[in-house]
Amino acid sequence: MSPLPEAQIADTEFNLGWLLLEMELYDDAAEMYQRAVERRVRVFGEKHREVAVARFGLAGAHVEQGDFLKAMTEFKQGQEIALASEGTGKIARRRPSSLTRSFPAS
Repeated sequence: MSPLPEAQIADTEFNLGWLLLEMELYDDAAEMYQRAVERRVRVFGEKHREVAVARFGLAGAHVEQGDFLKAMTEFKQGQEIALASEGTGKIARRRPSSLTRSFPAS
């Protein structure tokens, strides 16, 4: 099986996670983002930019659930991947809106 269909499924899971987050269905959003993270790891490998983006989404869902320790763990893992893969950390500095609301920039 080529990676393309799996990558598309991972993108759909990520988009559904975002939609569920917007609908304030935080547990469902976290579950969908977790599935997207796991599938993107299988498709692209642990240190890929797409995995970082999915981890940022999962972090945002955890913030909305009120689980700040899980949120920070996911955010830090995503940030490490972004810094390693992008060099500049550009995507690491663009936090999901829910993280920005809960963790204002200093």
